[in-house]
Amino acid sequence: MIWLISALLLALPVLAVQPVRWQQRTFEEFAAGKGAGVEIRAEGAVQLAPALEELPKLEAERIWSLAGGPDGTLYAGTGDLGRIYALPSKGNPVLLFDSPELAIHSLVVGPDRALYAGTAPDGLIYRIDAKGQVSTLAQTRSAYVWDLKFDGRGKLFAATGQPARVLSISMAGVVDTLCTLGDQHVMSLLFHQEHLYAATARAGRIYEIADTTARLLCETGYEEVHRLTALEDGTLYATALSQATEDQKSKSALFRIDPKGAALALWQAEETQLLDLLVDEDGTLLATAAQPAQLCRFAGDGRLSLVARFEDFAPSSMARLPSGALCLGASQSGGLYRLGAAFAGEGRLDSSVEDFGVYARWGNLRWKAELPAGTRLAFQTRSGNSQEPDPTWSAWSAELEQNGSTLSSPPARFLQYRALLRSAAGSKTPVLLGVDIAALPANLRPEIKSLEVQTYQPPGQSEDQAQGGPPLRGRRPPQRKSLRLLRWQALDANSDKLSYTLYIKSEGQRAWKKAEEGLEQSSFIWDTETMPEGLTKLRLVATDLPDNPAAQALEAEQLSAPFLIDNSPPDLALEVEKGEPLRLRLRCTDRISPLQRAQYTVDYGDQAQQLSPEDGLFDGQEEYARFSVEGLAPGEHVIAVQVWDRLDNVGTVQLVIQIKP
Repeated sequence: MIWLISALLLALPVLAVQPVRWQQRTFEEFAAGKGAGVEIRAEGAVQLAPALEELPKLEAERIWSLAGGPDGTLYAGTGDLGRIYALPSKGNPVLLFDSPELAIHSLVVGPDRALYAGTAPDGLIYRIDAKGQVSTLAQTRSAYVWDLKFDGRGKLFAATGQPARVLSISMAGVVDTLCTLGDQHVMSLLFHQEHLYAATARAGRIYEIADTTARLLCETGYEEVHRLTALEDGTLYATALSQATEDQKSKSALFRIDPKGAALALWQAEETQLLDLLVDEDGTLLATAAQPAQLCRFAGDGRLSLVARFEDFAPSSMARLPSGALCLGASQSGGLYRLGAAFAGEGRLDSSVEDFGVYARWGNLRWKAELPAGTRLAFQTRSGNSQEPDPTWSAWSAELEQNGSTLSSPPARFLQYRALLRSAAGSKTPVLLGVDIAALPANLRPEIKSLEVQTYQPPGQSEDQAQGGPPLRGRRPPQRKSLRLLRWQALDANSDKLSYTLYIKSEGQRAWKKAEEGLEQSSFIWDTETMPEGLTKLRLVATDLPDNPAAQALEAEQLSAPFLIDNSPPDLALEVEKGEPLRLRLRCTDRISPLQRAQYTVDYGDQAQQLSPEDGLFDGQEEYARFSVEGLAPGEHVIAVQVWDRLDNVGTVQLVIQIKP
């Protein structure tokens, strides 16, 4: 056994971006690809499958049932012409019997080496002796004979549908009804350790039959229990399925019933149908599956391996021959295949297509594998820029047999590998355990999606304070208005770390001035107190220099919308006009921002009175307001006026007046 241990030793030049690794280790990852002649094991390994051979095509639309004879002959029951064929181990198929029925749904070879066949739609049981003589053994008075089994004493039992019954048939053709089950069909029978079990369709139940009594073991919740089998320890297994409806997809399951009677669905999936089931020589379970068409292997705990996948063949029935070969039949196409006891000489796995997100160059391909003497493992790759391989992709590369070889496929966004497994001896197989491919994505320019400049609102500051209202008594005043909150969103397709530099340019200036550099976060609280006032712009530059050499680093920039820096309060002048009652005139100006509102208080009271400008709207940089103050008691009073500009800078003026008695 040779162990090829994966290690990432890249044959790449000085890196401009961080390399990425495409690794496949698990069953799910390998099974996402397409295999031919390989088995994908549940534990995450790929090996050669048994050699697969297509058998001669029969004159039949469907293969409903299979049985293996003691001399290695394969018998096939077909539809829709109700014929039975014999396929000897050597030679061509022979039409054994052309029945008047439409379908041969069940076959079994008896202890007397005669072949017994169950039919539809008349529910007949035929006996074909070793000389090929055909006789009608029994009429079941059911429409379907779905299964035939012999017990250890040479007695024949039948599972029928419409009505759903379990029958015993003597060799003289005497039919006895063991039990009639409250269902539409009995699909499968199983004799194990002198116990008889039956599986039904419509209610999807599993029964134990004792004499003429049926004891319910499991109601699966599926429409049909298709097949039963058992291990030596008495554990039962069953395939169950439900057809698709308007409200739900088709689904299927593998059930286990332990010797104490506890039932459990080990494996369940939608849009699949598990059908036939048998115990393999190593104690695992083999199951045929349609939708998708494949041969499955289940461990006792329900872990799934894929033995074979098919394109135009959906296996539904199985039979094991004395040689160890496994034969498969398809009820939808009439095809037949045989899997030998030895491994195939060659198989391949075409991986799923990996999307690296951007144009990339390829590094080394390393793998982990078991390679017994006489086995080989090689790889090919191809690349392209479409999600699915098409004629625009590169051709498959030359085979790589040296672990750690550098890929020769041209740079692209998508990559696929092909693993080629070969064996010179049918008793040995290479086992692929893992694949590791290094890639170097092209460095892409960062992208700045947005840049915003907002007035900073400290945590805990009230909404009134944020809008420039006066602080309430006993609470801390709002923080200074020179703070701005800068926010931006930037992306890097390579996931490189970005750093940011801020530049500023005021109205009338030609050159950008650096304000901040080396920023790593995507927001920044900026104090504009020392900055020139007036209309201002910011330029944000993002660079991927932290993860790239200086010569290969890329930048992106974004300009902000023009905004005002204004940290100066409005200028106010307040004077008393002549006449009664008391009348005051306010003049307010701001050299940067338009004015937005004004108010006054008397003697520092809490009740502020709003002021209106003479032109009716605070929207200019110079405004005038006149207002009267009535009802003042004789004595000294303080009239205080506050005016806010558009950036919430507050100007204040007060006037002390005397009211005569």
